[in-house]
Amino acid sequence: MIIDRTAKAMKFFEGWTNEELEIFADIFVQKFKTNAGDFADTGNLRSTIGRDRDAEGLYVATGVDENCGYGVYNELGTSRNPTPRGRGKMAQSFEEAKKDFNPKGR
Repeated sequence: MIIDRTAKAMKFFEGWTNEELEIFADIFVQKFKTNAGDFADTGNLRSTIGRDRDAEGLYVATGVDENCGYGVYNELGTSRNPTPRGRGKMAQSFEEAKKDFNPKGR
């Protein structure tokens, strides 16, 4: 089951400046790279995590590209492997980043 927490995250970022979003994105990406596992410990998944601008101008962390299409399975699991080493690390990394940088003090 996939849980969409987009609306809650967007509410958290209301009123943030672009500079604050960039700082948070950098912290989040570093946390996610540290926390993310990799099925084969090649570092391939971690190398695909970064930040970019989406259509609305917000910075986002990404973990899947044409060279690493298995990131979602590492995060959410599969029917054969429901609890891979990296399970749930994106949400964990987001919470850790919130503790390290929250300019609005929420």
